[in-house]
Amino acid sequence: MRAALLLVAITTLIYAAAVPATANPDDWSKIKNITDPYIQGLGKWLVTEHTKMGGNDGLKFQKVLSGEYQIRNGVSYRLVIDAMRPVPATANPDDWSKIKNITDPYIQGLGKWLVTEHTKMGGNDGLKFQKVLSGEYQIRNGVSYRLVIDAMRPVPATANPDDWSKIKNITDPYIQGLGKWLVTEHTKMGGNDGLKFQKVLSGEYQIRNGVSYRLVIDAMRPVPATANPDDWSKIKNITDPYIQGLGKWLVTEHTKMGGNDGLKFQKVLSGEYQIRNGVSYRLVIDAMRPVPATANPDDWSKIKNITDPYIQGLGKWLVTEHTKMGGNDGLKFQKVLSGEYQIRNGVSYRLVIDAMRPVPATANPDDWSKIKNITDPYIQGLGKWLVTEHTKMGGNDGLKFQKVLSGEYQIRNGVSYRLVIDAMRPVPATANPDDWSKIKNITDPYIQGLGKWLVTEHTKMGGNDGLKFQKVLSGEYQIRNGVSYRLVIDAMRPVPATANPDDWSKIKNITDPYIQGLGKWLVTEHTKMGGNDGLKFQKVLSGEYQIRNGVSYRLVIDAMRPVPATANPDDWSKIKNITDPYIQGLGKWLVTEHTKMGGNDGLKFQKWYEAFWQNPKCYLSFDGFDVQRAALLLVAITTLIYAAAVPATANPDDWSKIKNITDPYIQGLGKWLVTEHTKMGGNDGLKFQKWYEAFWQNPKCYLSFDGFDVQRAALLLVAITTLIYAAAVPATANPDDWSKIKNITDPYIQGLGKWLVTEHTKMGGNDGLKFQKVLSGEYQIRNGVSYRLVIDAMRPGGSHGTYKGWLLQEVPSNQNTWKLVNFSPLD
Repeated sequence: MRAALLLVAITTLIYAAAVPATANPDDWSKIKNITDPYIQGLGKWLVTEHTKMGGNDGLKFQKVLSGEYQIRNGVSYRLVIDAMRPVPATANPDDWSKIKNITDPYIQGLGKWLVTEHTKMGGNDGLKFQKVLSGEYQIRNGVSYRLVIDAMRPVPATANPDDWSKIKNITDPYIQGLGKWLVTEHTKMGGNDGLKFQKVLSGEYQIRNGVSYRLVIDAMRPVPATANPDDWSKIKNITDPYIQGLGKWLVTEHTKMGGNDGLKFQKVLSGEYQIRNGVSYRLVIDAMRPVPATANPDDWSKIKNITDPYIQGLGKWLVTEHTKMGGNDGLKFQKVLSGEYQIRNGVSYRLVIDAMRPVPATANPDDWSKIKNITDPYIQGLGKWLVTEHTKMGGNDGLKFQKVLSGEYQIRNGVSYRLVIDAMRPVPATANPDDWSKIKNITDPYIQGLGKWLVTEHTKMGGNDGLKFQKVLSGEYQIRNGVSYRLVIDAMRPVPATANPDDWSKIKNITDPYIQGLGKWLVTEHTKMGGNDGLKFQKVLSGEYQIRNGVSYRLVIDAMRPVPATANPDDWSKIKNITDPYIQGLGKWLVTEHTKMGGNDGLKFQKWYEAFWQNPKCYLSFDGFDVQRAALLLVAITTLIYAAAVPATANPDDWSKIKNITDPYIQGLGKWLVTEHTKMGGNDGLKFQKWYEAFWQNPKCYLSFDGFDVQRAALLLVAITTLIYAAAVPATANPDDWSKIKNITDPYIQGLGKWLVTEHTKMGGNDGLKFQKVLSGEYQIRNGVSYRLVIDAMRPGGSHGTYKGWLLQEVPSNQNTWKLVNFSPLD
């Protein structure tokens, strides 16, 4: 039985080492979650230890039924355990055994508990427990105790009220517990000064109707909210016995917690303290031990049994300590997922912990804080670990860690660090600065994080365009004096509501690789979409961009394509499929534009009859429209598209001149026209010099510049225009091919849905629909771009309905060329 009782004492010692002995000795709390694996594990361990230490009663653990815990010199547990064991049929109920170690804390605790329960159950004699004098126990259907207890009754009121005696042993845990209780009661009774108990400094007691105490207590007031967690103060009197005792205790606890390096405490050399949620100490300790010459600081071993209660307990303790030290993220420990340990100057653990915490809806993932004490060994160790992990994961650049130069941290679903690290490595003399490698796994969180960081830094350094990172689309990296990245980033930024769709800005750095790459991509896509003219990209000559629902580009591209040597200027090219809706739509648009630009002949488009062109003359004919007027109007429209808008009040006798004829774009068009003229059979050896002037008049058009025939230029421009607006749709396009719109929340798609509801109302829909959002949709590229959208719209009265809308976008695409094909409730 001595073994069993000693086991209780050892258990109390193990779980009590790190908690200050300031709790009220009478406070026991019921364990609420008795099925917790940790509590059940304690019960099983107690039964096992009981057997190891000589218990020969053959107990088999079943479960913990109930229990209490107390925080006093650690955490103590009183557990009621269901254990199975055979009881001899001849067990004698009169057999009692004497308790040999009567001073055992467990036995003394039972005695105190008995006195307390006596009082709770109605005993009004004011007994105060002193100690257990002797006792017996019997094992029969559990363990029964019969104890002889020394208890003190109240002293009559004739004692002298002025007699007080000094408390000699002021460090006694009971006295310290009284002090802590007094501070707690002071707070409960309205003391709003936030006092935190530290220790009892001195005191007196008096025995009169019980025991009265007068105590002098050291208590700490709250630290202002502006307290800096990086402020540590040097311990001035390092030889103070209390400080030296802390150092010795740390070494002893290190050994108890599994440090098998045989450390022997010598002295505390220096240290710092911080008052923040209590008193924290960082001590530099001189300890003696033999270290093997071959110890490798990089040797970490995987923890095999990660479910071990001790390991899980360490994880829980870490989360708790994180909270105590100021972590206000409300973490709740779940479990340890994996971990490593290292035996070097003790036992170190690196644990991967699953912890749950609520993240405020307003948490900003872009909030990073600067690391102030960059020389802290922990931060420097993180940097070294990062370099080591980089090498383990395939980095073959031979990096050697030097130091962490600067860094930031963020508390969001844990603690994240972004560190700037100084690392040394040899760079081959033959390293080629033009060698870049494609990033294969572009969705890797690290790469995506780099992209996000770049957008953030762009904003910090003065970018006031309000960019919001979306994702990294592609990228390259280069290892040369470090790792360099070139990333293509998708970023969103707000467009002012007053954005003017006619505002285009010139691209200043036209040689930028990104702009040149866009030009190359456009030529490639043109070929993919059915362009069979064999274009080969040369370079982008000039361009404009517009920021409106994203970034749009208008580029002038130099592309080379072979012209057959047998091209005959007398060959006519006829549009074969004249009934194609796209071609018919062009005709209708031409008649409409003719009217807008001053044609007062009241033309109404019927249909195209035929359309074909020839160099150097052009004929376009259809029912109800003058041939020559159509040709010249097409030239005028082309000029309109590439130069400037003409007011709707234009007079057919007014000439419109291109004012800035020296614009590189206009000059580039002239050069291109002369080049195309030569490619298409012009054998007059023309060499472009410059534009002289360009203007148009309805019903005739004149374009003149040095060294080029006017009429030929006009008719060639017609042919080129037809090519531009006809080549993009493959003749074999399948009308049943529709593609799902992936990003249905895109503002442009949502704007299409709103337009459909508005047009539905304009065209006579009197159901009072109010657009809510686009739910899903499809698009098709055929004779322009068609959209079929499923739209959520609200009816008068607040009910919602689902509708399908069909929109056709003709070329050129703007709201004047959008057509509502169908709008109806969804079946």
